[in-house]
Amino acid sequence: MGILEKFFPAKTAITSAAIRAEIDHSEAEIARLQAEIGPKLAAIAAMTDAEHVRAEADIAATKRAIARLDARVAHLTNELPAVVAAEEAAQVATKNEALRQRAEDCRKMNAAEAKKLLADYDRLASQMGDVFARLNEIADETNSVNKVLSSNRVADSIVGYETLYRRLPAGHFEFPFSAIVLPAGFSGGKAHWPRS
Repeated sequence: MGILEKFFPAKTAITSAAIRAEIDHSEAEIARLQAEIGPKLAAIAAMTDAEHVRAEADIAATKRAIARLDARVAHLTNELPAVVAAEEAAQVATKNEALRQRAEDCRKMNAAEAKKLLADYDRLASQMGDVFARLNEIADETNSVNKVLSSNRVADSIVGYETLYRRLPAGHFEFPFSAIVLPAGFSGGKAHWPRS
């Protein structure tokens, strides 16, 4: 056990905060003890010899206590930078370990989870590509029928799904399906939309 441990109760974590608190406590105790010396000497002129001897003994004991506390403050002050450095090093090590763990987790996400997600994306994007292809066929057929109907009015023109379901107030339309791009999930795969 080092001298530093003797300043604190057993099993107390010796931190920079604990050292600073002990320094503050010791300095306050020094100030209190120094304030006691003056009143002990104030009545020296009216003391008996025995009272004088006791007063000097009390003052000597107080000065020894002050000297011990001064030594404690000096020792704690000298030890403080090393404890602060150790705490900072521990914080850096903790942050580095957290970053290493985060990097490992990220590595696993990219190697395993992302592969599954890209496979799911390919499956779902392929289904969406089928939807877009069918909507494109419907739009092409609507345009073709309306073109023929314009010269042969046997029926009313067809109102397309864009107008029926995708027209916004003020005549604007939702983002057109033709502008959507669904790339392949994996390199070397075929795009899901537009399809070539």
